[in-house]
Amino acid sequence: MSSKPAAAQSGIGLSRLLTGQSQGWTPPTQGQQLALTLFKPECRSKSPARTIDWEEVDRQLQKFLHQPNPVSVREVSRQLGIEVRQLYLRDNQTTRQIGQRWLAYLRRRKVANLQEAIPHLESAGKEVLMAGKSLNLREMKARLPHEVTQSIQGFYGVLKDVRLRLVGESPEHHKISV
Repeated sequence: MSSKPAAAQSGIGLSRLLTGQSQGWTPPTQGQQLALTLFKPECRSKSPARTIDWEEVDRQLQKFLHQPNPVSVREVSRQLGIEVRQLYLRDNQTTRQIGQRWLAYLRRRKVANLQEAIPHLESAGKEVLMAGKSLNLREMKARLPHEVTQSIQGFYGVLKDVRLRLVGESPEHHKISV
């Protein structure tokens, strides 16, 4: 230990420490440690384990399965207050049936939306072509109602199909290919 820190901690001057004059020197007294009242969060006790009546859950799942309007498994899970994973683990068959019914409903809705939008798409496509413009996404969205464009999934792919159908029907296309 060097002299400076030793002198500082012993309470004796550096010159006295170096010359060895330690007469009348008493070691410093230990300072009293202050007890600080620090914030100490209380330990939370665990909530009691929840018991689930799986027979009642099964009855509820059967009700959801036989409702006139399909519901997603996620929505069933939310309404029952049980995680999706637990539903699949405990009642796999019924949960899968609910999920398959929901997916079939989404597919039917997609097809219905497309069939409803096709006449709008074709008339807007004809307008674009008659105006001498390119049949592209921007031109079509400018001419279609917002509800039609939002109801179609994969709008760009549908637009390609409409473009092929309209260009295939146009007389210019027949002149070029002959």
